Amino acid sequence: MFQSAIITRYTVYLLTYIHWYEIHVMSAYNDRVLAFLRQPNMMDLIKERNQEMWNNTQLKNKITLICMDGIPTLERFANDVDLITLLR
Repeated sequence: MFQSAIITRYTVYLLTYIHWYEIHVMSAYNDRVLAFLRQPNMMDLIKERNQEMWNNTQLKNKITLICMDGIPTLERFANDVDLITLLR
């Protein structure tokens, strides 16, 4: 019984740490991506990196939305292949 209490306590501690880690690491990453996208010369940087992708109007609109709305919109587009490819 004593061992199960220790294991349970350890499991709760571990799950709490994992939850804390996921929240803080993901928010720090998203903050960096958002800071990159909000740079004044960001459009030029992206154009230099990938001209073909930059001709995509929908992609430009998504980037504009992310810059205006912030992290919630970035999270909404987290699985967008074109956006991920462009930001890589």
